[in-house]
Amino acid sequence: MCLQFRRKNKKNNILFGHRDGSVSMIDTRSADALFATNLSMPGASFGSVSSIQPLQNENLAIAKGSFGSCRVFDLRRLSNSYDASSSQYQQSTLFEMLIPDSMVHPTKSVRCTGLAVDPTDSIAIAPFASHNNDIHFAMWDIGSGALIRTKKVNQLKTPDAGTDNSSSSFCELSSVLTSGYEMLCKKDSKVPVISSEGSTFGLWFKTNVLSDSSSPDGGGIHHIRF
Repeated sequence: MCLQFRRKNKKNNILFGHRDGSVSMIDTRSADALFATNLSMPGASFGSVSSIQPLQNENLAIAKGSFGSCRVFDLRRLSNSYDASSSQYQQSTLFEMLIPDSMVHPTKSVRCTGLAVDPTDSIAIAPFASHNNDIHFAMWDIGSGALIRTKKVNQLKTPDAGTDNSSSSFCELSSVLTSGYEMLCKKDSKVPVISSEGSTFGLWFKTNVLSDSSSPDGGGIHHIRF
């Protein structure tokens, strides 16, 4: 389960993401709950809700599934009935933000959590794992749900960093936006330099794929720009 306050009216509305892939919203003033039941969508593999983020448009929210994909929900269409067969139930999922099956491994992606939205609410970013245990960031167009591009985290590795393939890769992405800088290491130098060229914002994340092979499980904290 995960939870997040609605952007506006923060004290009154709490969004919950559940293990069955559904979301709900509770009004703290009355304890009334509204639900969005997890209905299977064609070609979709979602899993549990691992992260949820409300948008500046207070009627919309994005939920990240543990299998890698995301969903955009219209909070106005949440129902006071959890039963999808009920006449009071409305499908509140506007669309899926998918990753091609050839790129994502659903089970390995369970260890990839976190969801972020750019300052203009036009791009959603979330981590996922590939079939060969590499970690990637997926970037979707929030307006259409289309996958814009992916960015492989392993490519940020310093030249002398090792990888223990016997350890399961993980990534935890922060939703807090920062200024657009990045710590980079040149091939001919072990000393990192700060670069902010051609970027508008950045994100912190924790992963073990960039850590020294002597202690891969604990991972390290890193910053990436977009």
